[in-house]
Amino acid sequence: VPKDIDEIKTLNKKIKSNFNEITGINIPDILRVSNRSYDACINLAQDAINVIPHIRMIDFSENELLALCKKLLENNVNKILLISGDPPLNLTAPIFNHKIDQIITLIKNELPSLSIFTALDPYRQSLKAEIEYCHLKLQSGSDGLFTQPIFDENLVELLLNQKFDSELFIGISPVTDEKSFQYWCNRNNAFFPKSFKLSIDYNIKLAKSIIEISKSHNQHNYLMPIKTDAIDYINGIFND
Repeated sequence: VPKDIDEIKTLNKKIKSNFNEITGINIPDILRVSNRSYDACINLAQDAINVIPHIRMIDFSENELLALCKKLLENNVNKILLISGDPPLNLTAPIFNHKIDQIITLIKNELPSLSIFTALDPYRQSLKAEIEYCHLKLQSGSDGLFTQPIFDENLVELLLNQKFDSELFIGISPVTDEKSFQYWCNRNNAFFPKSFKLSIDYNIKLAKSIIEISKSHNQHNYLMPIKTDAIDYINGIFND
């Protein structure tokens, strides 16, 4: 979360010097945070940090989206995660309702060197409908998919066995207290296996397992420690 750019740069240096497995940072776009994802990424890219900003389509017209993507490319940011975005809390803010497949095609036609990743959310609708939706985005030019964090190894295997024929980043996020657990269940409709435990040791073990499963399919992961110390969590996964 880009609350402080200097803190992110410091954290990145620690991670790069200690964990060869980590190859980059993706930055969420959170409206209550003053630094927008794309501005933070432009800043970080000046230090040759491999970054992926999250772009909320709902905030931009087509021309504004194209202009933003051109600006990112001009500043050495050549990958984005394109998401629809929830309506802003400011009810007077303009919103733009786009069809993501059309936006992907538009950007790809104008900026073919920009890699566009899109979301795979197994919780927002039926899994069959979500998989079909992802195929539509891939057929429109999306280069790969970022899943919501997954908490069940069986679901990881199921998603990795789909015929996406593209890069797939399986999300991993530790959930270590009841409040966070209820947030994922009630806000994001996430589901957990009955064996899930709210302990850091269990979450580290689960992360290791998901990473190994992903590697076996020649795919990737992203790590999203929210309330957990990032260095301690990553160290537990790769060094303990």
